[in-house]
Amino acid sequence: MGKSSNQRFVTCRGAAEMTDTKEPTWRKWVAERRVTSVKLGRSVRIPLSEVERFIAEGTIPADRR
Repeated sequence: MGKSSNQRFVTCRGAAEMTDTKEPTWRKWVAERRVTSVKLGRSVRIPLSEVERFIAEGTIPADRR
């Protein structure tokens, strides 16, 4: 992967809990390759940095007038 060995990963369930979404949503995004994932046998893991990126890209700044 080219990243440092201390990179942290979460399951689809963990990503869903972090973002207040449903686990099947994250599984769908993995299948559609909308998010980076790692498959370890039958298990799927999502880099924590990818969850943070997904949140950052969806963040809409406040309109400060």
